[in-house]
Amino acid sequence: MTLGCLIFSTSPLVSAAGEQGRVRAITNAAHENNCQKLRADVRTLAVPGPRLEASLQTLGLCEARLGDLSGAASTFERLVDLDPNLWQAWNNLGDSYLALGRPSEALHAFRHAAELKPANPSVLFGLGKALTILSMYSQAYRVVDRAYRMQPSDPQIKELRQTLARTLAGQAKASVNEHRYKEARTLLLEVADVFRNSASWNDLIGFSELKLGDAKPALNHLQQAVSLDPDNEDYLLDLGEFFLIFKAYHAAQTTFEAGTSRFPGSAPMVLALGLTAELEGRHHYAISILGKLIRSNPNFIPAYAVLGTALENARDWQGMVDLGKKLEVLEPSNGRGEYLVGAGLFKMSSGNPDKLAKARIALQKSVRLDPDYPRARFLLAKVFESEGKDREAIAQLRETLLLDPNNAEAHYVLGMAYARIGEMKLANEELQRHRRIEMERNDTSRRLVVLESVNGKAAKRRPTSIFSEQKK
Repeated sequence: MTLGCLIFSTSPLVSAAGEQGRVRAITNAAHENNCQKLRADVRTLAVPGPRLEASLQTLGLCEARLGDLSGAASTFERLVDLDPNLWQAWNNLGDSYLALGRPSEALHAFRHAAELKPANPSVLFGLGKALTILSMYSQAYRVVDRAYRMQPSDPQIKELRQTLARTLAGQAKASVNEHRYKEARTLLLEVADVFRNSASWNDLIGFSELKLGDAKPALNHLQQAVSLDPDNEDYLLDLGEFFLIFKAYHAAQTTFEAGTSRFPGSAPMVLALGLTAELEGRHHYAISILGKLIRSNPNFIPAYAVLGTALENARDWQGMVDLGKKLEVLEPSNGRGEYLVGAGLFKMSSGNPDKLAKARIALQKSVRLDPDYPRARFLLAKVFESEGKDREAIAQLRETLLLDPNNAEAHYVLGMAYARIGEMKLANEELQRHRRIEMERNDTSRRLVVLESVNGKAAKRRPTSIFSEQKK
C-alpha cells in the first residue's frame, strides 16, 4: 500500500493552546516514522475525543508507511469504532484491507466511505479496486467511471477504467458466442463512451441488435463497423447477414460481391454469395458457385449443406447422392452426408423397393448421427409411408413436429397416416393444424430455409453467425 492511497484527516488535533507542545511531538513523531512514540501517545489518551482520533489517524498512516499493514488496519478499525462518521478513516481502512489481501472487508469499508463522501474520486477509486478484485466488473466500471468524470486527469483512475472497459467488452464477446445477445448489448452499452468509435464495438453491438430484431440500430452499427475497418472480412459478412435475414437479397448480393472482390479466395464470402443466390431461388447459379468452392476447398464443410439444399431444390437427385457420398468420406460423423444420400435415393426410387431400402438405411443413420435435424426425420417418415409402415412413419413425424412444430407438410402427412390406421380424431386435428399454418404462412414458397442448416458449421468465426464460428 502506498502513502498516496491514504487520506489524512482534516480534524483539528486539539483546540486548547496548552496542548500545542503535545501536537508538535505527535507531528514530529509522524514525520520521523516513529510509530512507537505515536503508540505511546495514544495509550496516554484514555478519553475519546478529537485528539485521540487525530492521533489514531496519524498512527495508522505511520504504520502503513512502514509496511505494518496489520497494525494500520487495527488502528483504523479502532478509529472507525470511535467515530463511524470519519470517511477518511473508512477509506484508509479499505486501503489497508486491500493491501492485506482482504478485498471483501475492503469493499465493506469503502462502501461506508462512499456513503459518507459519495463525490470523492479517491473513495470511488478504492471502491472500484475492491469490486474489480472481487470480479464484480460491471459495478466496478460504473463506480470508476464516476471517479473518472470527476477527475479525468488522474492516471490511475484512467487506467483502471480502461482495463474494466476491456474486460466488459470481452464478456460481451463471450455472451455473443453463447447466444446471450441481450446481455451482450447491455455490457456494450455500458462501455459505449470508451469504444463508440471502435469498429469491433460497433460490429458486436450491431450483431447483438440484429439477433434481437432491432433492425435500424443494427444496420447503423454494422455499417459503421465496415466504414471504420473496411479491410475486416468479418464485419462485411455480418453486414451481409443483416441483409439476408431481412430478405434484402439485392443488397446482400452487392455486399458479398464486393467482399469476393476485396477478399479473393475467401471461402466464407463465396459461401455467402452462394447462399444469397439459393435464397433468391437461383438454384443453378448457387450450384455453380458452391460447386467451384468445394472443388477448391474440399474441407470447407458449411458449403456442403448449402449446395445440398440447392441440389434438392433444383431436383438434381443424383447430384445429392454424389455430394452426400463425398461428405460421408470427409466427415463420417456428419449426418448431413447420409441425409443427402438418403434423400436423393428416395426421390429417385419411384417405389423401387431396393432404392427405398437403401434410402431408409441412409436416413436412419442420418437420424442417429443428427437426431435434431427435422428434415431427415421427415423424409424417413416418407420412406416408411412408401413402404406401407404407417406406425413407423407416425413415430418419425411426431419427432419431426417436436423439432419443427410449424411444418405444415409434416402435419398433413401425419394426418393422412392417422386416417389410414383409423385414428380419425387425431387425423382431423393434424389436418386442421396443416390448414391453419398454411393460412398464416406469409411466404408460401416451398424452398428450404437453409440459414439454420449452416449456422455455426464454419471453422473460422463465431457460432452465432451464418458463415462463421467465433468472433475474434
